[in-house]
Amino acid sequence: MLTPPLLSIIVPVYNASRHIDRCVVSLMEQTITENVEFIFIDDGSTDSSVTQIQRIAQKYPQREKQIHILRNAQNQGIYLTRKRGLQEAKGTYIGWCDSDDWVEKNYFQSLLEATDNGAIDIVVCDYTHIWKDHSSVCHYEIQNTPIACIRQNYCMHSLPMELYIHLIRKEIIRQAFEKIYPTNLGEDTYAIAHAYILAKTIVQVNNAGYFYNHGNEQSIMNTRTDTMADWLPHQQNIEIIAQTLYALPHGRKRFHKAVNSMKYWRKLGYRNAFASEWDFYHTFRECYRDINTISHTVPALRGGVFLLYNIYPLYWLGKRLRIL
Repeated sequence: MLTPPLLSIIVPVYNASRHIDRCVVSLMEQTITENVEFIFIDDGSTDSSVTQIQRIAQKYPQREKQIHILRNAQNQGIYLTRKRGLQEAKGTYIGWCDSDDWVEKNYFQSLLEATDNGAIDIVVCDYTHIWKDHSSVCHYEIQNTPIACIRQNYCMHSLPMELYIHLIRKEIIRQAFEKIYPTNLGEDTYAIAHAYILAKTIVQVNNAGYFYNHGNEQSIMNTRTDTMADWLPHQQNIEIIAQTLYALPHGRKRFHKAVNSMKYWRKLGYRNAFASEWDFYHTFRECYRDINTISHTVPALRGGVFLLYNIYPLYWLGKRLRIL
């Protein structure tokens, strides 16, 4: 009987005292009992997060040799913290959990079993959004290959942007992280894009047992800033991904819609970082060539929408008139 591959679960921690208990308990109670390690990296917390991790870990003596608690000398940010976890990890596969989220007991076992004893590069699943008064499941339409997920992302929900719903072969995700410019938010997107370019095989698991907590007011998602300094690393990351995809056989023909979709939606999220509408428009202006596909424009409006976005005076007028 084959021995299952070792799984490393990386948990970045920063001032997570309000939520960390539930996260740690859910990890300690995973149905995987062997071939797993839990790597908690404290990113300069000033609260009791580490003490709480240690206190809970003591209640699970069978996990003692599986738990590793690391500390950054000073706050490094989520990208460098995750990267350190990758450097320390010994597993064949890397899994993730954010310190304010939690998982079902069988979550990581179901993902690890789907690797077919190490034959699969990427395993991905759905997840559950948790708000104060309701929840919802986020579902992806995963394609047959990782590269097809990238190509088809513009027309269907096929490229998951969240690290925490993935198991990825360690050497692949390590290479992916080496290609990234650190950002204040959303490095998941770029790490996953590079990993999907490098990987050959992917499997989807019918499991939404990762619970994403929207109730943490201190999370990066709720404390982000939108300055030009924040935006520029995103621009650099997108340009690198575009160059990488376009270098593949028939790359520009195969991937221009996927690339332009990434350019459009990511710069739209940082609109406030730009000094003027002119600067915003002319950054990745080429993305507007595919605006009808990106925005799923109904056939009757495609001609007008294309002209409004691709001729700047019309675009400017459309903004003034609040048509766009």
